[in-house]
Amino acid sequence: MSRVTVALPSMIIGLLLGLSLSGSQTLTVLHAEDQRCNLTGSSGIPPVISPVACHFNNQHIADTFGLAPIILDGKSLVGGAITNAVFAYNGGAVELNNVKIDKGSVRLEFGGAAANTVRFMAAWEQLQHPTAPFSPNAPVVRTIRLKEPTTLNLTAQ
Repeated sequence: MSRVTVALPSMIIGLLLGLSLSGSQTLTVLHAEDQRCNLTGSSGIPPVISPVACHFNNQHIADTFGLAPIILDGKSLVGGAITNAVFAYNGGAVELNNVKIDKGSVRLEFGGAAANTVRFMAAWEQLQHPTAPFSPNAPVVRTIRLKEPTTLNLTAQ
């Protein structure tokens, strides 16, 4: 009789532990079947990008080095010129149409989704041309030095 007394509670405890573990496995399986977690097919849920909301015509932007960068996200620049300027781009909608870039330097600071895209592309390019890795949380900065003026047309939506 004493063997049954010891075996029955042990069996009940084992059943309860087994059921509690099988419940967490079921949650893991449900999570993996979530449509947003597929590895094939869709590229996931794209972020919502606000449309261009601010329009500027024939603006001349010059000598902004040492100042806060000009944020490009959500802006439309038509005409005008850029000389020695610093711009920040985070992956939002932007339109640059017929904007003249004078000779000199233009610095681009990529943050947020734009920085992620630059890092992603750089990782693929490193397969062919290995270089030093990017810092994962710092903005990606690129400086363009032009010897001759050029005109820029760009639409990112």
